[in-house]
Amino acid sequence: MKPFTLDLLVWYIYPIIAIIGAKFIVSFFHLNQKYQLKAPDIATPLLMIGLYFFSTAALGRSVIAYYFISIILLGMGLVLIHAYFFDEVHYGRLFKMYWRMTFLLTIFLYGVLLCWNIFALVA
Repeated sequence: MKPFTLDLLVWYIYPIIAIIGAKFIVSFFHLNQKYQLKAPDIATPLLMIGLYFFSTAALGRSVIAYYFISIILLGMGLVLIHAYFFDEVHYGRLFKMYWRMTFLLTIFLYGVLLCWNIFALVA
């Protein structure tokens, strides 16, 4: 575990900055009215980039490969759930749900990595 540095502090507050920035982009360009986009839809790629750099800064190696495997498995699971419950796959609904679930998974993984890093620094 690396010692606490200023770049770790930046990556600690990066999700808040990314979500606020995405909210500003959505409201400024009226993406909600035009394309039904919300702030998490814009923040997800930003958080993916942040997850890569934060895991590299905190752990010395990236967890992005495990993350991509997780979102692939999430996509396969969502397709199976849609096929089972709705007897067909509505791609618009599926892709929107997949992208929003990817956002939740990204936030969850970022939070786990953040808590683990804080506990490792304290211990």
